[in-house]
Amino acid sequence: MKRILLCSLALSLSSCSNTRTVQFTINSEPQGAYTTFEFDSPTTNKDAQFLGNTPISITREIDIREVPGNAEVTLRAMLPGYFDGTKIYTMKAFLREAKTKGGIFWNFDLVPSNRSE
Repeated sequence: MKRILLCSLALSLSSCSNTRTVQFTINSEPQGAYTTFEFDSPTTNKDAQFLGNTPISITREIDIREVPGNAEVTLRAMLPGYFDGTKIYTMKAFLREAKTKGGIFWNFDLVPSNRSE
């Protein structure tokens, strides 16, 4: 019985160390921008994940086993009539900022595209 409990505890601890809970707090000027994040590397799928419309404060679980350390993490804010706002991190810098600052905090100052849509 002790062996089963120890194995169970070891498995739960090892799976916990492979995920990171990341708090995203993102705003834009003007507000209402469609916000995504994605991981980009030769071994990952580049599908963007929708975070919400700004202003947002949301928590996501990230399985770091699925993302190599050399991956880029891209935050993007999009709003019709404005150029996209983009922030790119290395995976290492992304995780370091999330840990040291308690989350990812960003404010996108979107620039009008001056084109009619």
